[in-house]
Amino acid sequence: MSYKLKKLIVLFGFFVGANSQQCPNGWFYNYNKCWFIQNTRMTQTQAEQSCISQGGTLAAITNAFENDYINQLIAQQNTCDYYFLGGTWINGKGSWINGDPFIYTKWDKNDPYHQQPNPNKTCIGIYRETDAWRTMTCTDQHCSVCSIEKFVKNDELVLVQAVWRHGDRSPIRSWPTDPYQASYWPDGFGQLTIRGIEQHNNLGKKLRERYITNLSFVSPTYKTEEIYVLCTNFNRTIQSMLSNMVGFYNVGQLNKPGLVGIPNKIGNPMGFAPPSCARENVLLNLVEQTPQYKNLMNNQSYQNMMAKIKKLTDWDLTFQNVVTIEDTLYIEHFVYNLPLVNQDLLALWREINSTADLVLDWDNGWGLSPVQGINFSTEISKVKDGGGILLWAFIEQMQAKLYCKNNPSNASCNSLNSLKYFVYSAHDSTLEALFAALGFKRSDYNEDGIPQYSSAITFELWIDTNQSPYLKVMWWPLDQPAKDVTQSISGCYTSNGTCPLDTFITRSLSYMPDNGDTNAWCQNTTVLKQ
Repeated sequence: MSYKLKKLIVLFGFFVGANSQQCPNGWFYNYNKCWFIQNTRMTQTQAEQSCISQGGTLAAITNAFENDYINQLIAQQNTCDYYFLGGTWINGKGSWINGDPFIYTKWDKNDPYHQQPNPNKTCIGIYRETDAWRTMTCTDQHCSVCSIEKFVKNDELVLVQAVWRHGDRSPIRSWPTDPYQASYWPDGFGQLTIRGIEQHNNLGKKLRERYITNLSFVSPTYKTEEIYVLCTNFNRTIQSMLSNMVGFYNVGQLNKPGLVGIPNKIGNPMGFAPPSCARENVLLNLVEQTPQYKNLMNNQSYQNMMAKIKKLTDWDLTFQNVVTIEDTLYIEHFVYNLPLVNQDLLALWREINSTADLVLDWDNGWGLSPVQGINFSTEISKVKDGGGILLWAFIEQMQAKLYCKNNPSNASCNSLNSLKYFVYSAHDSTLEALFAALGFKRSDYNEDGIPQYSSAITFELWIDTNQSPYLKVMWWPLDQPAKDVTQSISGCYTSNGTCPLDTFITRSLSYMPDNGDTNAWCQNTTVLKQ
């Protein structure tokens, strides 16, 4: 679905490694990272939040040298037996909170649960007596280890670009037999809720902590020349932006704004496809020729499910509509626990959920065999709102920022010289398409399903001490610590953990629309019909 948009400017207005020149006071430097031992006992979630407040994350260990070094630090302490790391061990698979690859382990031979996983012990920590890892209960309270990845004290942050989903909302629409129609919801269908306001206020606070408090990048009070915001012309995205800014600038009162009048003059701003893109329609029609789609349509279980849903909803159901069924059921039952939700329909939840995941995957080109030589994972992403067009809008903005940094007196640089924070307040579909263009394989970064309310991704453009630009990409999931996902971007895995801008541009070429007129390119379907 393509969203019309409008531009909106925000109106609020030891020993080896100790090196205070490279790390915050009290931290230790080694192996191109800063390390810190937290001797206060906390749960893993509390420990991670504490690390973030100091500019880092719970530590990830990616080699034996780092493991030995951390154990040297712990040996100097006499507070705890166990120290949380920033890792989880679930169903025999490990992952690091900060997104580092899980390629090294040092399990304690007396810990049975890494071989026979225990659902109550899914966090990873170091046992002081053996210098080895154990699985731990995440809600227990222990000491912990923080780290700052690739510490860049002398590097310069020059631009942050963000895109987020709006906060919690009422359902977009419903079916004839649903007792919860538009009149049930205070502002009707598709409107931001009080819960959504709070979610975006909290996201604003987290973004403030990184970009105002820790990195001292954006000014603590609103300056019109530093920030620019684009919103889709929906009340929920505009209200989400307003709530976010209250948290970001730590001013104002968190009240629900009234419904905003949408202006008649609606444009097609940078980074988004035209409202009607024939190229996208042809691609989605071609999806129906893939073996995956044909197999599903001929599947008897799928046909039975669709027949049951149609009977229960009195709705002329299509494959695409299943996402609406899932979204509305999720809101009514799992979020608000409304008592009159149809239990027979709810009994089909698992099938509805898995089918909706397929809709999201195929709408973004994942998991499909080529048809007529078309690679859906790149071609669909090029035309989707938030996909290749937005990705290249980010790239062009970064290139322009670097040009203006070197040519500040150029007349075209008047606004870019002072710009620091560029924001898109948009939708779940925007994030899904952007994830596809970044080479992620799942619709909610590393999970299936619709991206969570008020989740966001930020692109940080840095310049190192050699004047070489590079990217750091952060993922901000709902009610969880931010994660560095730079290394998860296809073509961006490097030995030093950064993604040079030239590397990012090269890996993004396959997602770039034609260099000419985007509107004309979007209407040109000839190449897709060969």
